[in-house]
Amino acid sequence: LTVIGTNLYFPMPFIKNNPFESALFLDVGNVYKNNFSADELRGSVGLMLLLKIGQMPIGFTFAKPINDKATDDFNTIDFALGVDF
Repeated sequence: LTVIGTNLYFPMPFIKNNPFESALFLDVGNVYKNNFSADELRGSVGLMLLLKIGQMPIGFTFAKPINDKATDDFNTIDFALGVDF
């Protein structure tokens, strides 16, 4: 497993008392059966919205692959409970 990512957090414009955190992200990684190969790394960029209700984060991501292959399975919109991306 190889993963690297970065998030650029910013306030949502024109919204006061906004309960969401927002960020642009870049993620790169892959899972390998045997040997690491940089040619097999995949990446995506997108927008993340994170809502914390108490201590429970609820995350929504809207992503676009940047170097996918025809055989890759990719979710453009994703949702997670209890996970801070």
